[in-house]
Amino acid sequence: MNYLLSVGFSAGLAAVLLGAAAIILIVMIAEAVCMARLQKVKNNNVDFKAAPSRQPPVFIAAEETDGVAASAETEKPQTVTDAKKRAKGAYDKSFTARLILSDGDTKELYSSLKNGLLEKGFQSRVCRRYESFRAVKKLAARLAIRGGGLCLFCALEPEEYLSVSDAVRDLSDKKSYKSTPLLCVSYADGGERVSKLLIESLAQKTGVQTAGYERRDFAALLQYEEFETLLAKGLITVKKRKGKTRGKQPRTPAEKPEKTPVETERVKPVKKVKKRVEKSAKKVVNLDAVFGCFKDGENATFDEIKKRVFGNNSNVTYIKILGRGNADKNITVTANAFSRRAEKNILDAGGKVIIKND
Repeated sequence: MNYLLSVGFSAGLAAVLLGAAAIILIVMIAEAVCMARLQKVKNNNVDFKAAPSRQPPVFIAAEETDGVAASAETEKPQTVTDAKKRAKGAYDKSFTARLILSDGDTKELYSSLKNGLLEKGFQSRVCRRYESFRAVKKLAARLAIRGGGLCLFCALEPEEYLSVSDAVRDLSDKKSYKSTPLLCVSYADGGERVSKLLIESLAQKTGVQTAGYERRDFAALLQYEEFETLLAKGLITVKKRKGKTRGKQPRTPAEKPEKTPVETERVKPVKKVKKRVEKSAKKVVNLDAVFGCFKDGENATFDEIKKRVFGNNSNVTYIKILGRGNADKNITVTANAFSRRAEKNILDAGGKVIIKND
């Protein structure tokens, strides 16, 4: 047992000594490397504290560069104002200009779809924003460049074709696409094949007759032209900014037209005097008042009642007789209206009731 303990202790002590020797060796190697680098720096006489000296620029004469420097001086620096304007959308590009500036694949796709529409008998018309195709004066399809390439807009129900491909979109919720609510992204994967299928459906729906048409290479007619050339032709225009433009000088007061004072006599307004208009009046009278003004056997006409009871008041145009009082005389009474009690009392006394309709 003691022998085993001594052997284990000796093995552990040997492992510790070997590890310490390895660490000392690594430290010595690192120190040697650092000393070698410092010696190299001293041999090169590099002063890290001194600031780096700035040397003046060296100019090369024009004769030594064979005219390269001379051409560089005469060449104007490139300005990025036009590029910034194009990037910000300061220019309005027409559909034709977009086709001319597009790549060859877009032109070939345009030529293929246009030939397909014209073969079916649709009539073409190029507008500012798009190219329309009509069937008997009714809009059937449109070709326009939207997003990254050419797109086909059809006068078909989007719900019937949304499951055909991912290139088909529904634009029925937008007012500007009400006549052609179905969008087909023709430049997408499989978009050309789907566009041709939609053209077939359009031809069947509209019932256009296929005429003798010879296919043309429209891509060859759309040769590339420079931006400035299209701007000069009017295919590209500069957008007008709304509101105040920068750099515009404010209008000075001297430039404003002076208003010459006009001497006019002030006339006092004439006050209009409103004439008093006599309004008609409705009156109510009881039996005791009427029978007190008339004798037995008299005829109590409308005018006599107005004269005796109301004092010939010309405003009275309507008289109603009420039943308060005793009817003890034989009188014929004329009025516009009578209450039930008044009419009964007059008739019971032997008199008569006459209703005036005027």
